Amino acid sequence: MIFEDMGHNIREKRKSLGLTQEQLSEMADISAVFLSQIETANKTPSLETTYKIASALGLTMEQVFSLDLKVTRNPDARIQLLLEGRTEKEKIYILELVKVALSKMKDEKLL
Repeated sequence: MIFEDMGHNIREKRKSLGLTQEQLSEMADISAVFLSQIETANKTPSLETTYKIASALGLTMEQVFSLDLKVTRNPDARIQLLLEGRTEKEKIYILELVKVALSKMKDEKLL
């Protein structure tokens, strides 16, 4: 899971900078094939390689591994992050909103 999110973070940042895999791999001194494998979580880079990629993208190591709401694809993690720091009262209110939304989706046959 963490390496899937890391690969996703790298890919999204690379694309946002308008870089191709070839360009980023050259900047990080790794092969484009290896970068592709990292982005798809088929290979796990060493910390040194991760640092090279992070530096080339202008990211910190923390940002590369972060489960930021803007980059993570895991809906459960996104929901959990949204609820962090909320009061019990806010969580109950949010729960009620979710119940209403699910009921509406069921009525409209979206579920």
